[in-house]
Amino acid sequence: VFQMIRSGKVKNKAGKGRVGLSSSVQRAFQRWLNTASVGKLLSASIGNDPSLRDIFRMARPTPKDNVRRAMFGWLTDKEKEKWAPATEADLPAAILGLEAYRKAESAEAQLLIAGNLDSIRWDLLSDAAKGPAVWSMLARKMGPQALRMNINTLLRHGVFSEDAMIDLVADRLADESEIRRSKQFPYQYFSAYLYANEEVPQKIKAALQKAAEIACGNVPELPGPVVIGLDTSGSMGSPITGAHGN
Repeated sequence: VFQMIRSGKVKNKAGKGRVGLSSSVQRAFQRWLNTASVGKLLSASIGNDPSLRDIFRMARPTPKDNVRRAMFGWLTDKEKEKWAPATEADLPAAILGLEAYRKAESAEAQLLIAGNLDSIRWDLLSDAAKGPAVWSMLARKMGPQALRMNINTLLRHGVFSEDAMIDLVADRLADESEIRRSKQFPYQYFSAYLYANEEVPQKIKAALQKAAEIACGNVPELPGPVVIGLDTSGSMGSPITGAHGN
């Protein structure tokens, strides 16, 4: 919604492209920011198009209590003096735990702290992860789509140095119930198979092949005759991931 409004494509009553929030839309954003769970706000802080700070800047929510006041200040990187009357002690336990995890100096400390961070997404923890043991913990937190997309990353961080983790990732990749629930299509698994590093264990690659077959059941059945058109334009020379480059 925020992207659409900022794009200027949404017309106001005068027929001009709107780039700001109307009062009603602004109130809707304010309500969401004041009622969303800590986990949802932390998830929303990932990404830059738009960034959560952009949304705060335009929505201008008034925090309903000191917990929200401290949380809003932390999410927008405000100096702690500007959180007043809230202080760092008013931050939710999940954010305090995330801060402690990021500041931890050893993998052992991170693993100990992460045990109380079940509501925190794995990609909020990955930048500070120290070593294979922590990355193995992150792999267990990943959903089926994140696992598929990060096979080479897990290899690079030493997760597949243990047979137990190879078995765990392979079993989850080929888990029929997770494939059905995630609604991923066969080409997504096939693409992951094609771009898997040569050093990725064969059991992982076999799981991707099996997953691609199971995912055929996620392709919707279309009524009536189906015509398949081949796109031979220049853009088809790019990887299916959409990434461009050398």
